[in-house]
Amino acid sequence: MNTIAILGMHRSGTSCLTGCLQQMGLNLGKVSDFNEYNLKGNKEDDKIAILNESILNHNGGSWRNPPSEISWTSEHKINRDNILNDYAKLPSPVGFKDPRMLFTLPFWQQKLPNLKFLGSFRHPINVAKSLHARKNIKIEMHHGLNLWKHYNLQLLKIQKIYHFDLINFDLDPNEYLNQLFHKAKKLKLKYPNKSVDFFDQSLRNQKMPSEDLNACPEDILNLYNELLKISQKPTMY
Repeated sequence: MNTIAILGMHRSGTSCLTGCLQQMGLNLGKVSDFNEYNLKGNKEDDKIAILNESILNHNGGSWRNPPSEISWTSEHKINRDNILNDYAKLPSPVGFKDPRMLFTLPFWQQKLPNLKFLGSFRHPINVAKSLHARKNIKIEMHHGLNLWKHYNLQLLKIQKIYHFDLINFDLDPNEYLNQLFHKAKKLKLKYPNKSVDFFDQSLRNQKMPSEDLNACPEDILNLYNELLKISQKPTMY
């Protein structure tokens, strides 16, 4: 099964990226197409998100506090295999995204050893402000920045192993779409003859003024800059 996982932290453009890839021929199965904080949907399969959260819980963590190591049960494996059996019935290529997968990836690779990836990231201040604006989760700025670091250290670790493309969600809209088309083409997705209209600049909230973007710890800025450099280089795909 030709399968692509979209990797990246919550509120980092993964929903936008996944929705665009869906318009370019990536089959997602049954996913969310609308919710309060993603008006076009977060493009996640609830079954995958619930299973990933269950694995994090099994290891004493959650999406808010991911564990450093994971293990899983035979019941987790049965649920995973049932989910992937449904994906195998879809036309290829298929894909899915859930930010928790940054921490549960070995569990999925056990069944999908040839899984391909595309990653999305966003400036830490923009992510922390977006998390803070979510009234249903109430994450303070300092916690949001720490979460950004935790998730994106994991993204960087996985990228250095598999050398897949990253895309910066803070790019100018035209440049974002240009990069998206290029990176998707390398994954053998369709290069559309018309515009990808899933991308909507008006839904990209929490855009910070340039003078505020350095208002976070140096180690976090250094990590962001490393992701930026990778996103600007060609990769092996």
